Amino acid sequence: MQILHKKMDLTSHSKQKSEKTAPNILIADDEDSMRLLLSFVFKNEGYQMHFAENGKKALEICEKFPIDVVIQDLKMPEMDGIELIKRLKQRHPKLPVIIITAFSNWENAVEAMRLGAFDYIKKPFDNDNIRAIVKKALQFSKHTAEFEEKFQIIGSSPAIRKVLEIAKTVAPTDTTVLIQGENGTGKDMIASALHANSLRADGPFIAVNCGAFASDNLLKSELFGHVRGAYTGAISDKKGYLELANKGTLFLDEIGEMNLTTQVLFLRVIEERSFLPLGGTTPKKTDVRFIAATNRNLEKEVHAGRFRQDLFYRLNVIPIYLPPLRERKEDIPLLVGHFLAKHCKKIGKPPMRISENALETLMNYHWPGNIRELDHVIQRAVLLNHGERIEKIHLSSSYQPKEKIQLPPSGIHLEKKLEEIEKQYIQAALETTHGHITKAGELLHLSLRQIRYKIQKYNLSIPLKNQKNENSSQ
Repeated sequence: MQILHKKMDLTSHSKQKSEKTAPNILIADDEDSMRLLLSFVFKNEGYQMHFAENGKKALEICEKFPIDVVIQDLKMPEMDGIELIKRLKQRHPKLPVIIITAFSNWENAVEAMRLGAFDYIKKPFDNDNIRAIVKKALQFSKHTAEFEEKFQIIGSSPAIRKVLEIAKTVAPTDTTVLIQGENGTGKDMIASALHANSLRADGPFIAVNCGAFASDNLLKSELFGHVRGAYTGAISDKKGYLELANKGTLFLDEIGEMNLTTQVLFLRVIEERSFLPLGGTTPKKTDVRFIAATNRNLEKEVHAGRFRQDLFYRLNVIPIYLPPLRERKEDIPLLVGHFLAKHCKKIGKPPMRISENALETLMNYHWPGNIRELDHVIQRAVLLNHGERIEKIHLSSSYQPKEKIQLPPSGIHLEKKLEEIEKQYIQAALETTHGHITKAGELLHLSLRQIRYKIQKYNLSIPLKNQKNENSSQ
């Protein structure tokens, strides 16, 4: 570790990561004595040390150097510790920030943890303890990067850290997993990641939404398959999901919607690892790993008599709870960065950033649709914005402070209003894709036939750049 002292002016004295690529640690504290003390605490740890006497200087250092961990005080001039952590998390969402606090600042320390601080240390602190916390933060950064690449789960909040640890442990096994959480929290992504990192990764991954079938008989037919003549219209044998998923994973989404009769049949499959196709007489063996998910509280469903207790126990071997986005808002900057990169790449736009005002607006929203809703918001902003940065104005009015809708005395023509909005989206998609109708349809989740019809209906103009090629290829 290299530290240069000029009197007590400890700012940033280390070089950028060089041949040793030692971890870069930033100490932000307005007291010379504290900066000096911490420099000696980490003297023999092999870190590149940086020092800032205020929040503004700390932000400058983070822009100039590849900082791995920040240790900051809560009381500093010019910019207090709470404001500093807000800005750090906006600019560097994955950066672990450790708070040093006195007992009198306890409420601010709690607020800092809510904003995404990695940990806090009370004054006076134990030297060994602070060294251990920094090592833990460095390991967390490394593991987070590995997990994101491996499991495609984005976030650094304590709740997501817990999910990642469970996922890492249970993925290589054949253990049954029950994922619970509200709609849009990413239950399907967790299930897919568990399969992709399991010993069955080369086998099929089949997802079935138990609530998407018009009748219980239809769900049973899809799960178990049927033989010819099992019912009217069954003109040939049909394999069910249990057979198609053999040697792989069967993901039963929204299992709380499953009828009690089907629950009995499915319980038998888990216990005996065999099933009987509808209308069949010979059981078939199945070698499948089961992952289930639900937006319901299954324990309450059991008490209400709507879900079998024995099936619940069979499914709930390893429970994973995905909290709603409103309970882990510190993950929003990371998610926004991820979705910006994803959607810019998808439509061929240069990388975009988001302004602090726009990000603050997203942080203050309650997100009833969770991650899925945030994904759609960023997709829309990228699609409609032709600049390099997402501003507050580019966000839907849904995410601005709520104002009561006032209808004019004469009312409105709702169908025409919706058509106006539809026209704007389709025209924006055509401009974004430079007139490529097929790609514009994909952005709006419309079939080629649907988008062609709407272009003709609204008499929309197609940018000339790709119009000739598009017409010749369709």
